[in-house]
Amino acid sequence: MDSNSSHWMQHTSSTMIMHLRLDLVLGKSKETKRKEIVYWKQYVCSKEGETDETWRKTNEIEERDRGKTRTWCNAKLTVCNDGSNYVVKTFNEEHNHPPTTPSKVHLLRSQRTVSTAKKNLIQDLRRVDIPIYQQFELFQTQAGGHANVCCTERDLRNVVRDEREEVKGHDVDILYEHFKAEQEKDPDFFFEFYTDEENRLLRCFWIDSIGKKSYTYFGDVVVFDTTYNTNRYKMIFAPIVAMPKSAPNVIITDQDQAISKAIAHVLPNTIHRYCVWHILKKFPEKTNVAFMQDYYELFKTCIWDSECPEEFEKRWFEALEKSEQTNNEWLEKMYELRGRWIPAYVNKYFSAGMSSS
Repeated sequence: MDSNSSHWMQHTSSTMIMHLRLDLVLGKSKETKRKEIVYWKQYVCSKEGETDETWRKTNEIEERDRGKTRTWCNAKLTVCNDGSNYVVKTFNEEHNHPPTTPSKVHLLRSQRTVSTAKKNLIQDLRRVDIPIYQQFELFQTQAGGHANVCCTERDLRNVVRDEREEVKGHDVDILYEHFKAEQEKDPDFFFEFYTDEENRLLRCFWIDSIGKKSYTYFGDVVVFDTTYNTNRYKMIFAPIVAMPKSAPNVIITDQDQAISKAIAHVLPNTIHRYCVWHILKKFPEKTNVAFMQDYYELFKTCIWDSECPEEFEKRWFEALEKSEQTNNEWLEKMYELRGRWIPAYVNKYFSAGMSSS
């Protein structure tokens, strides 16, 4: 640094330093092609320039009483390389707005950063389904307060957003590579991808050695659960136990016509049971509020406490008469399917005490 720069540094006021620390952010820079030498850098105020009102209106950004984010502030610092030293070429400490107060310094973009350690921790916390707001609370506790976290909750959300953008269009490839890596560690790991005519993923299946061994010991009863929510690709995650040797004696699924047809075709000798819990969940939508208040418990007792088919049928028709639901088409259909889900009918088949998924 030359004598002029040294003179400037020696006479910089404490106010100027505060302005630099609080309000200046990196504006532009020029480097060699190999980025070995930085020719010059310019730091400008975070309120430099003007907010793009056209973009704001086009994207229907809601106006809030929060002041202008950009005010054409000309405060800046330019540093150049003269060949041997870095020299301050321009410096304007005058802001056309009040400086940021110390209590809000941590909210400035120039003061916010998400470290690599935080990014790694965010990934770990997401794997165990800890939401972003709770992650931020954890960071606040570790740092001793909001002002010491060095970022905001929105910054954490942006990290997750950017990670998703990075894998967008490559997520199937990443999944395939993950399965290949698992296969190298576990020779019994099996997976298969099913694609359409345009080579887009339709569904995939995978099973590891532990799952195969589990079926060997506990393959009498298998639960096939399709109740998980679909993701943005409209694909359902359905956990099942693989069948390396033979079909199970009993399989329990949700009441679904397509699944019933598939099981009847692929596993014709397997006892197919419907999940009682899912059927009971449909009662509110298939009846009415008065029924649920006055007669639902009556039907539940009939379903769970009947010890034989004869007792169930007697209780069922009594419940229909009392509730005036003799013309309910859905209840009539459920009665026709009673051999698939009513305990009095299916308990004769061993199911390890499982009645639902």
